[in-house]
Amino acid sequence: MQSPYYTDPIPVLNEGGTDCPAFGILRISADSVFNDGKTQLKVSRPDTTYRGLYMIAGPQGIKAGKSGLAYFGLHKPIWALWDSGATTPAIGSVFGPMVDAFTLYSDSYGFTVVGKSETTPFRRVLVQQHRVTGIIVEIGTGGGGLAYQGSNTAKVLRFVSGSSQPDTTMTVTVYDGFLDSGESLTSGTVCDAQLRGGRWVITQTRGCPAA
Repeated sequence: MQSPYYTDPIPVLNEGGTDCPAFGILRISADSVFNDGKTQLKVSRPDTTYRGLYMIAGPQGIKAGKSGLAYFGLHKPIWALWDSGATTPAIGSVFGPMVDAFTLYSDSYGFTVVGKSETTPFRRVLVQQHRVTGIIVEIGTGGGGLAYQGSNTAKVLRFVSGSSQPDTTMTVTVYDGFLDSGESLTSGTVCDAQLRGGRWVITQTRGCPAA
């Protein structure tokens, strides 16, 4: 039975060009739309922009261009697909979205493993979703650093032990939140960013280089 693992379903429209499989990860891609007599969220496969909050398709999946149901797993555990290249899920490990994929990957953000993982008939794992309010980033993906009260694009990094963090290949726009007048951060600086008022704000630097 799937129903014990889901919160209330949310009507969505898969506006991407790719069928979303059962338990696939979805980004909210555009404003809501009134369709089939109800308001739906527009969703698609995750892209290169990290969005913090994602949805999960139900056990029927959602065809490209079609309506379906998706869920947030913020209040109850939920099944989600995990990638074959990821570390085997363990209780307490944290997974997150991948670029151009409907699967979760290890050492990322947003989904904590709380139950068993399976490989058949689906490669899925039972996770608890949580709101992401802090990430690790590398300043200056598009070139340049970060000036006092400035902004720039930054890579979102995975959190792993050791001297470096590998790149998730996702990016965010970050804003200065701690520099003094005249100070700046050079391109490649690894920092903590916190979500404040809808913006990712740099709060401190880290003492390890990016991979």
